[in-house]
Amino acid sequence: MKHIAFKISYDGSAFKGFQKNHGITSVQGEIENALKPIVGDVEISAVSRTDAGVHAFSQIFSFSYDTNIPHGRLAEVLTNAFSTRKSDYRKQAAIAIEGWAELGRAMNPRYFVKGKRYIYVFKKNAGSDIFARNYMLLTNGDLNVGRMKEEAKAFVGEHDFSAFRTQDGRSPIRKVFSANVISCEELNDGFHEPLTDEYGRISDIIALKKRLLPRLNLSNLQGYVFFAVTGEGFLYNMVRIMAGTLLEVGKNKFDKPVCDVLKSKNRQMAGITAPPQGLYLDEVFMNAEFPAFNVIDLEKHNDG
Repeated sequence: MKHIAFKISYDGSAFKGFQKNHGITSVQGEIENALKPIVGDVEISAVSRTDAGVHAFSQIFSFSYDTNIPHGRLAEVLTNAFSTRKSDYRKQAAIAIEGWAELGRAMNPRYFVKGKRYIYVFKKNAGSDIFARNYMLLTNGDLNVGRMKEEAKAFVGEHDFSAFRTQDGRSPIRKVFSANVISCEELNDGFHEPLTDEYGRISDIIALKKRLLPRLNLSNLQGYVFFAVTGEGFLYNMVRIMAGTLLEVGKNKFDKPVCDVLKSKNRQMAGITAPPQGLYLDEVFMNAEFPAFNVIDLEKHNDG
């Protein structure tokens, strides 16, 4: 029996969420369908179950298989399966293999996660853009970015996030390492500060420049505002409610301090649940026990 893990990215607008469910198109279902003719029936285990419409740059999953295909060869075959123009091209092209890791034993990656970074994308003064609406939250009018920055600071630390979740039976206590609202001006100006921590504002700016901006082909950043939050783990809809609350703060429609909302433990005190389309699972931080990933050369496979 062989064991392998993959790191993937996907366009969430093509799916009804990550988790497999009968009768819907899911990321998990598409992956398992692609694997079936290669290694037979397998069930994958993933670090995150993103909602319908949510995108990912760093989803990680693993599975075990019982064939003679070497790990590296399986990675090539699966990469080709998702980059080949087949009859259902829209779904095939919506998933890309970013890397793979050989596992010495069966390892559910969920138990080796030490943190996750999510990024939410706003565009102010946006009007209506039918081509952008699946990848960001378009909002009319300006946003008070200064107020959003200040209120986001209240999320940092270990808190009871009952006010920022939707029906979740797990403990509401969560630890947030960093929560930063980043304006387009900060990205355009550049920076010269050293990266001293994998969590924090500079790390968030590097992440934006490395993944989100080039993937969305955002060369003109005018009007964009980004909310980046990193924590040990998140409750159901937690990041979207945090983003929705900050949106209302930015529109000057929210007069309660976020720290008071946290203390209330009351969902009705927080802001709206922001739409899923603007949310990205940007990075998953694994602990040292989990093997490093071999990077897939996407350009090589796309050219083929």
